[in-house]
Amino acid sequence: MVDKGTEFRGEVIFLANKYNVKIYIARNKESMGIVERFNRSFEEYIYRIQDAVEMRLPPGERCREWIDNAPIFLKQYDNSVNRMIGMSPAEARKKKHVYRLASKPRKGPMGFDEEKLSFHVSVRKISTKKSTDPLLDYR
Repeated sequence: MVDKGTEFRGEVIFLANKYNVKIYIARNKESMGIVERFNRSFEEYIYRIQDAVEMRLPPGERCREWIDNAPIFLKQYDNSVNRMIGMSPAEARKKKHVYRLASKPRKGPMGFDEEKLSFHVSVRKISTKKSTDPLLDYR
């Protein structure tokens, strides 16, 4: 499944057709969210390895070790339990229907002793660093 990005046009589609790989384009926000969450998990895993190796390389050199580690991540991801469906993607593919679990309760406070914020309360996001940002600046 891919989002509506343009990187999956042209040669990628030709290559997928050549090897009988089906490409499903996400048509709604929920499906695109699934794709984006997978991409984030993949980036977090790969960037950890990339940063660890590149910190040992001379300045200016780049590591391509992530290419060798991508299949390891995909196998691990495919066999780990997804909290939204309560099973691994490998198990889900064997079923005819898969239903997602509720991500949070429909009404009431989020935590045990938390107050529900009113509509007029402003909330500010404190963290601006992404999980895929490098630990050290290489410049």
